[in-house]
Amino acid sequence: MHNRYLQSNAFHWTLELVGSPKRLLVNITILIAMGFGILSSQRFPILMFFFGGLIPIIFNYCVYSLATVCLDKAAESSLIPRMNIGRMRLFFGIDIAIIVVLLCLILTDVLSSWIFKVIACPLLPTIQLLGLRGLLVFYLT
Repeated sequence: MHNRYLQSNAFHWTLELVGSPKRLLVNITILIAMGFGILSSQRFPILMFFFGGLIPIIFNYCVYSLATVCLDKAAESSLIPRMNIGRMRLFFGIDIAIIVVLLCLILTDVLSSWIFKVIACPLLPTIQLLGLRGLLVFYLT
């Protein structure tokens, strides 16, 4: 599984996003700046779809791909019991559904408070990037 992961798009995307501390800092800075810029933009729905929906879904894919490999690595060294792949896919689907529902509720103004917009746009992708960096460090050590 490790060799197949090293050849996957998720691994290459992960390295491009958080492969070094400089890349992580640049990506977090861009996400935060764009996130707060979106809140005052006239093209709010289009940008919110991209930065609040599409990018977190891609980050989720990278996180769950790397988490699956990290859990397999930990299970091989008898640190934890082996995780069921079906359960990981279920969690991935639930996370995607939560992101899509939150995005739909924000775009239809059901959740019109600025707090929800800040959570969906700059905060959620930033937390995902930090988690991705932590998993990458664990995987590479």
